[in-house]
Amino acid sequence: MNVWYRRVASLAGFGVLVAAGPLAAQDASVPTPEAKAFLGEWSAVVDGPDGPLRFRFDIVDDGGQTIGQVWDPGGSSKLIEEITMSGAELMLSYRMDLDGEGYRVVVQLAAEDEGLAMTLNVGGGMFMLRGRAVRR
Repeated sequence: MNVWYRRVASLAGFGVLVAAGPLAAQDASVPTPEAKAFLGEWSAVVDGPDGPLRFRFDIVDDGGQTIGQVWDPGGSSKLIEEITMSGAELMLSYRMDLDGEGYRVVVQLAAEDEGLAMTLNVGGGMFMLRGRAVRR
């Protein structure tokens, strides 16, 4: 597997990006009642090219709207820029910068059992990573 792919996959999973701005700066959100099953503090693991990639994210209520952040293992955070619903799935979207190139990361979440099934789509389908999240 080439180094560029591994690096993008690692950064996508961890959300190691530019420092997060205020949560209120999100472009789009979902009314909190629609996203109730997804609210909380989550620990996630996705299957990366060199093994599991671990990160965390929070989805919370902010005055009736759903907002969120994603953290890398070092504690740096990134604002989830857009949160939408597609049927029963919650979609999280943020931008990832790598070597001056911007990539959109879309995280598709589906409630199942006591956690969430996850799919990370990087760069409009350039590659996908699958995993699971559980409440912290």
